[in-house]
Amino acid sequence: MKTILTAAKICSAASALALLALSAMTVAPQAQGGFDFAAAVVVILLMGWAALGFWARAKLRADKEAAVSPRLKNGVVVGASVYLAVIFLGVLG
Repeated sequence: MKTILTAAKICSAASALALLALSAMTVAPQAQGGFDFAAAVVVILLMGWAALGFWARAKLRADKEAAVSPRLKNGVVVGASVYLAVIFLGVLG
């Protein structure tokens, strides 16, 4: 459960950083076209990662030894890795 919580926190921070980077790119006139859609996607994903973090924290507080299925844990880790790669290479790179 701590792995899911950590992944959610890192991805939420990366989403906030991506939103900041997207808003900084609107200074250039040619970058304005896709900003609205990209910002909406980043905000939705930020809310999703934050909700996952809140869920994991609530489960962890309820039971310190809360078990989670390995498939869920591996799925979150792989999803977070891909998401971070897309954020850092696509938006910040």
